[in-house]
Amino acid sequence: MRHFKKILTFMLLTSFFACEPPVTFSEPQPTNTNNLSRFPNRLQGLYISLADSSTLSIDEKLIQIIYDYDYRIHPNQIDSTLRIVGDTLVDLENNEKIFIKRDGDTLLAHIHYTDTLFLFEYSIRKTRMGSKKSSPNKRATYY
Repeated sequence: MRHFKKILTFMLLTSFFACEPPVTFSEPQPTNTNNLSRFPNRLQGLYISLADSSTLSIDEKLIQIIYDYDYRIHPNQIDSTLRIVGDTLVDLENNEKIFIKRDGDTLLAHIHYTDTLFLFEYSIRKTRMGSKKSSPNKRATYY
């Protein structure tokens, strides 16, 4: 019991000191520079990852990661939340459908998935926020 109290005290103190306020900036970083409205041409392009067969696509206003690969699985390894219906693998939880091809005793599925990581939006009109006015050239940024 004594050992348990020491561990509990340690955990409480650790969690108490780990709570710090979030880091915020009152102006864009780095300071004394203009806000970017697009990604520079030197950064735009496709970047291929050899680790997970994904591609990072940087456009003028958008960063996306694209996964495009073939997945092989034996029918006995399929999770209980999935069901094979003809040439389709159906997820019973969210009704997502993945088309499959049979190759002997192996199922082949082609996976293509795109995820948006960052997006520059169009200019926001000048609005009043509290006692401060926002600049008309500030841009909304989503990530």
